Amino acid sequence: LVVQCIGDSGKIDAFVKNFSDYGIVELVRTGKVVLARGSQCT
Repeated sequence: LVVQCIGDSGKIDAFVKNFSDYGIVELVRTGKVVLARGSQCT
């Protein structure tokens, strides 16, 4: 099962705390991610 959680650090911390009993195998926190938007619609 792969889960993506988006929010501020407080929400991420709460998510991890709530799901810690389920035996999380791997957790990656990327920080801020920026995606450039192109000039044309596709």
